[in-house]
Amino acid sequence: MALAKGGSGGSGNAGNIAVGQLFYAQMLAVADQLITDYGMAASLRNNETGALRACIVAITDYMPRDAATQLANPTERTVLFAAGLGDIPNAAPDWENEQLVTYVQPPGNPPVINETLSFTMPLKLYSPGGIVVLYQTNVKL
Repeated sequence: MALAKGGSGGSGNAGNIAVGQLFYAQMLAVADQLITDYGMAASLRNNETGALRACIVAITDYMPRDAATQLANPTERTVLFAAGLGDIPNAAPDWENEQLVTYVQPPGNPPVINETLSFTMPLKLYSPGGIVVLYQTNVKL
């Protein structure tokens, strides 16, 4: 972003902030499109009520390995959530009170549940400029 003509102070910065917010809103749209293209439809299930919320996720890191020799959970994987799609803009995923439900791909009508995955860590936010672009976390069977 360029500085206002009068230097770095004054009311000229208001325009720069608006340009920055527009840029990050475009980045949100790009991230949502990439996760839609390379991810899948899923749901978040509330542990208390059983209610489902729609979301779009991409599972980016899944490498089964021998847990005894690698000291790692062989079913743990990294998940990226599209921050601007489904019910995610209304409320971020609650890693303590929700589970991720994936469906057999390609999805049928009605969708067939493939796995129910529990969160293993709090969500990491990617939010340059204050606009959340995506969420990242780990899940396991």
